[in-house]
Amino acid sequence: MFDMTLVSEPATTLRVPHVAQDETWDTIVYVCNPISSETTMRLSFVDSGGVTVKTSQEYRIPAYGSGRYPLSDLLGKGAYTSGSVQITASQGVVAFALYHNLKTGLSSYAGISAVEAAETPKPITNSLGMTFVPIPSGTFMMGSPESEPLRDTSDETQHQVTLTKSFYLQTTEVTQGQWKAIMGSNPSGFSNCGDNCPVEQVSWRDCQSFIATLNQLEGTTKYRLPTEAEWEYACRAGTTTPFNTGNCLSTAQANYDGDNPYTGCPSGTDRKAPVPVKSFSPNAWGLYDMHGNVWEFCQDWYGNYPLSAVTDPAGPSSGDQHAVRGGGWVNKARSSRSAARGHLLPFSSFTTSGFRVARDF
Repeated sequence: MFDMTLVSEPATTLRVPHVAQDETWDTIVYVCNPISSETTMRLSFVDSGGVTVKTSQEYRIPAYGSGRYPLSDLLGKGAYTSGSVQITASQGVVAFALYHNLKTGLSSYAGISAVEAAETPKPITNSLGMTFVPIPSGTFMMGSPESEPLRDTSDETQHQVTLTKSFYLQTTEVTQGQWKAIMGSNPSGFSNCGDNCPVEQVSWRDCQSFIATLNQLEGTTKYRLPTEAEWEYACRAGTTTPFNTGNCLSTAQANYDGDNPYTGCPSGTDRKAPVPVKSFSPNAWGLYDMHGNVWEFCQDWYGNYPLSAVTDPAGPSSGDQHAVRGGGWVNKARSSRSAARGHLLPFSSFTTSGFRVARDF
């Protein structure tokens, strides 16, 4: 026997955060109905990528009753080393899971309680037509491994970063049309590219003015530049390769100097100018042009990375230049790597420098 803490109040949507479902272990979900009327309920198995693999038939649990539901009944012989189970009920229930050892026939002496499932955040679009996708909190390795070709050994020290807060990030770089709507002018050197091209020739200070005006317009203080850690985490979208596209980045995937491809990768087109946003496919989290087109300002001062794991880093407390990320249309492919860093003075602006906006929840 053992004690298990359940949710403080019954809920109609619960989640078992981790399941063990393979040739050795079968997860058994127990659902309890503490209410004086019958409850209907379904189970859904969700894999580690957030995809719902299968949903059960509708089960009925009598008043003050409970049910025992092995996932092997739902998934058969399918093997999943990670994932979760979502429980959706017609009225409030509580639940937990135990692990059944298929080799020994014994249940474990440990289990896991279901937690109330928060509603999955959806993309949002503001009054200016700027679209933002939710970026989940998480842990990743920032910087580049020593084995990564053409890495900068002076400022890409690999270290673990934990981001404890989810945030929103704009799906595209701020466009010329969006800049004109807020600031009333267009500083871009490539203004003939059109309203859907990224605004460029803006400085870090210019970005701050845009954001301050946007916050005032929308009556909030939530808009800001992303930190450098948030930017790289979002760019990688779970990948560990030099680019979120893998070990190579083609000019069919991003806008950079295709005459200077990455090590071992084919050459491509040198467009010699920015291109409209969304000209290429987004990464796994729905973000466009995280590689190439224009460099993107981050909030941080540029400086050396820490040598050990950190949580919610915001960069150095002071400095003389700000970090920029992503590479630009004029740069070699190596500058567009997920770990590649650049830096500019707060008042410097070039036809290769732009930005995208972050937003707090």
